[in-house]
Amino acid sequence: MGPGPEAAQVLIGLDVGTTGVKAVAISPDGRMLGSVTEEYALSTPQPGWAEQDPEDWWRAAQKCLERLPEGHVGFSGQMHGLVVLDAEERVLRPAILWNDQRTAAECAEIEARVGLDAVPGADIAVLQEGRVGAQARAYFQDVAPYPGANTRCPICLPVRRGCENI
Repeated sequence: MGPGPEAAQVLIGLDVGTTGVKAVAISPDGRMLGSVTEEYALSTPQPGWAEQDPEDWWRAAQKCLERLPEGHVGFSGQMHGLVVLDAEERVLRPAILWNDQRTAAECAEIEARVGLDAVPGADIAVLQEGRVGAQARAYFQDVAPYPGANTRCPICLPVRRGCENI
């Protein structure tokens, strides 16, 4: 059974962040009806690594929603990350987060081989370790060996014409 008529008026904002889920419920006239936070751990199995269990995000979001009035939900999430799923969309490994720093060498290689001018809208942030580098390395080195990994979604580095064959 869906939310009642009064719940249809409640707006809930859910932010799935790096340290936890934060949620607010707001009435149609802008009154704050509730605000809750559920924290979760950041795993650093090696220096410079940053990983989390995506199931922690789900559990924290559910706990937040249980403590607020029912309503329509909008959400935002943390920055770039890689969640590896199998063919049934089950999580295979901890997510590699946006702030993971394990791929400095790969980022330096991309910059040396292609150059920042070849990456649309490039600035140094494009090649930071936790962005393209972490996702590409994780996909090709850490993910491909997982039996049953869903490989339907290749990871691509957008480059300007003429730089496709790096």
